[in-house]
Amino acid sequence: MDVMATIRKIQSKDNFMRWKDVNEDACLTSAFSMYSEGEKREWLASYYNCKSEKMTTFSLNNEKGHEEAFKKEKDIPKLKLFEVKINDDKAVEAANKILHANYPGEKVQRTIMVLQKLETEPLWNVTFITATLKVVNIKLSAINAKKISHSMSNISDFMQRK
Repeated sequence: MDVMATIRKIQSKDNFMRWKDVNEDACLTSAFSMYSEGEKREWLASYYNCKSEKMTTFSLNNEKGHEEAFKKEKDIPKLKLFEVKINDDKAVEAANKILHANYPGEKVQRTIMVLQKLETEPLWNVTFITATLKVVNIKLSAINAKKISHSMSNISDFMQRK
């Protein structure tokens, strides 16, 4: 199921509606999926409550839990679904084209997709973990699929060095 349909379905579930009644100030901030080739994308939708400064994450199965929001000085931007014009299939297709054009020979093992709003526009943040233990990150506009940035690094760059 695509991300938009998943979010609509989550928002129609009883547990979400009961939670939203108590957390009426909370708003959608991101959607997340991690999968391997051949697997279905299962989406998690995260909602931020600016009063409690807590993030609550939902899936189609249930509410995942509450956690302190990791944020900088300013509030976490609200993700407005009506601004999103590029669905997850088109986003991963565009990201794959960038991957193959700029990093030929890299074989994807895992894909991480995040739909979020940064600064002024919604974006797709697509991360590929490759067979050579490289991390390729591609940011695309969720309005027109235009490339915002791309980079590649070794997975070991993310590990804490002692």
